[in-house]
Amino acid sequence: MSASELYQRVILDHNRNPRNYGELTQFDYFARGFNPICGDRLTVFFSVENRGGNELQEIEAFRSHEILSQMRFISNSCALCRASASIMTEVLTGNPIGKCLNIFQDFMDFIQTEARDEVKEPIGDLKAFSEIYRFPARRKCVSLPWKTFVAALNQHHDVTTEESNYSDQGKGTIK
Repeated sequence: MSASELYQRVILDHNRNPRNYGELTQFDYFARGFNPICGDRLTVFFSVENRGGNELQEIEAFRSHEILSQMRFISNSCALCRASASIMTEVLTGNPIGKCLNIFQDFMDFIQTEARDEVKEPIGDLKAFSEIYRFPARRKCVSLPWKTFVAALNQHHDVTTEESNYSDQGKGTIK
């Protein structure tokens, strides 16, 4: 079985049997995402635990003490978007928010860059999206859950893939 066949199976499995699918009844953050190109809609919910730290510290330092403890999503979306959301919930849950943001940025770089030696290889099932950089419209499907996650952290409750002014904690525009 080739790598692309394996990755296709991973994406189909996460689409048909999405992990962490459904609403959280109690959550700290949420956001709704919309991709007008293909009509994807999803909502991301998650909770964090503070494992020390001081609320008066700068936000990045404070977030190093916050652990993403639980994450779920609901969607009416294409297979790529649903699979990306499912994998995202598995990869991010249990990590400090600062690490989640690093994983987010590494994954965004990975799906947008053809030069594979210039980007970090993603962890776990995220590798299934290794060829998505070739399809700009489909990149939006894959990035929507991630963009929605970061929007929730920034207390933006509605986000679209077409917002040109969206930025991740000052790290730049998501395309």
